[in-house]
Amino acid sequence: MINNHCLVTGKYSLVMLMDCSQIRTEVRIRRSSSEAALAPWMKSDIGQKARLVSNLLEKFIRPQSGFASEPTPIESSSRFRRMENLFCLLPEYKASDWYRSLKNEIESNGFASYKHFVFHDLQSLDGFFENYMLPLFNSIQDNGYEQSISPDVPRGIIWSDGAMAKSVHGNHRFVIAQLLGVREIPIELDAIHRDWWDSKIGGRLTPETLLKVGNRYSKQVTLKRR
Repeated sequence: MINNHCLVTGKYSLVMLMDCSQIRTEVRIRRSSSEAALAPWMKSDIGQKARLVSNLLEKFIRPQSGFASEPTPIESSSRFRRMENLFCLLPEYKASDWYRSLKNEIESNGFASYKHFVFHDLQSLDGFFENYMLPLFNSIQDNGYEQSISPDVPRGIIWSDGAMAKSVHGNHRFVIAQLLGVREIPIELDAIHRDWWDSKIGGRLTPETLLKVGNRYSKQVTLKRR
């Protein structure tokens, strides 16, 4: 049996096969630092300590204060607009706003970076688009969303109204899938708004209740070990 402690400490995850066109907004989760958690712990009584432990262990069910933003349209994000502009210009990636912006950074600062990629010259910048971004578009267009390519699965958040929103993981392939009209992609559940949980599910978080949540959003749901 998978116990609740394993679920909330991240040893297991719920993955749902969903139509990405149904996910139109994105939400940021508020991540607490260990220092921030320790300060109230030191000053609290036994009852408060118990509540703090519960809050720290609780990964999926979060109150309003556990989120750093309200849902915002994915199409309004700079990330989406950047990818949309690139998509419209392919294969002429050098004409895209993204390429030009990174090129200007290299010329001004001697380097540019994006996530773990660092570009010191135009050759390395061209390589990023030719060896990573263009093959990514082509792969998703030809084969759909292949989860085996990367463990970085897009993550979703169930908001207080029950709508599935996008979290901030697996952004490249999620946006590309939307632009290409790919229907089925895996979505890993990252969090649930407490208001929705209390009104629709309630009670303790267990493998059974978590699967019950997933079945509301997908006919193909798996609870997997990380």
